[in-house]
Amino acid sequence: MNETLGRDLGVKLNAESVFRAASVDELVAALRQQLEVQPENSSLLRRALDELESNQPGWLDQRGDIQRKSVANETLPLTPLQRLRWHQHSIAPRLLYVEYNKPHDFPLDAFAEGWQRLLLRHPMLRAAINHPGEISVQDMVEPLQIQHYDWRQLSAEALEAAQQALRQQLSNYQFDLQQPPYIVLAVSESAQGYRIHITLNTLLVDIESFRVLLRELSSYIHHPDVLLPQLAFTPQDYHYTLLALANTVVARTQPRELPAAPELPWQGQAAGRFIIWRATLPASQWLPLKNRW
Repeated sequence: MNETLGRDLGVKLNAESVFRAASVDELVAALRQQLEVQPENSSLLRRALDELESNQPGWLDQRGDIQRKSVANETLPLTPLQRLRWHQHSIAPRLLYVEYNKPHDFPLDAFAEGWQRLLLRHPMLRAAINHPGEISVQDMVEPLQIQHYDWRQLSAEALEAAQQALRQQLSNYQFDLQQPPYIVLAVSESAQGYRIHITLNTLLVDIESFRVLLRELSSYIHHPDVLLPQLAFTPQDYHYTLLALANTVVARTQPRELPAAPELPWQGQAAGRFIIWRATLPASQWLPLKNRW
């Protein structure tokens, strides 16, 4: 989008302005501001970025976006939040577990190959956390092995029990944080088709990044010969920037007053329970809603 704006209007928006726009009207307003005299941006992030650029010129490009790269093969310390979660990993691991139903003609070989290509494309998928609590990217990791379960002959009751047992196992998987990748893939096959099970440790790869991985995986599966664009800003660059921003005066300045924590009832230890919920709108309702917004 930015390339089109630059070609047609001669302006480019920084990433913060794009993400803050909650509608097309707000995006148009941001464009108008860019074409006119820019008002002072008082957001905490922008002030911290400006301070970083002022003290160490070269961090930001002309649009105000980060342009400085992390040093290749350099170990990076965990952020304070990551370090806290790292210490809690053995008792409260940060896991994302998802399931997807696919028909029998789903290309499992392409699915497996796509994940191998993602490992090569994204260094953070090959990152390990060493004993001192530093992130170290490995040049090579063991290929992902997909667990395959053939349950085509099971009765409906036995199939449900087997799926529940696998779901319980994978959703509580214990990763060795010194042995990447932090991903487990499994496929269970029944008379109805395949069910794909994915467990991801989110200590270094968050859920939004997982969505990016799924989009790229889809491209690798359905368009394997189409090259994906080169990564202009990597997770290592992002992490490197977070560490630099944390040392700015703006980031260290505490707000005058924080809101009180919500008074939520304490539930104690509750047994985990999984429910698959699906809902769709018929086209007669969805299309008018889509056209309206």
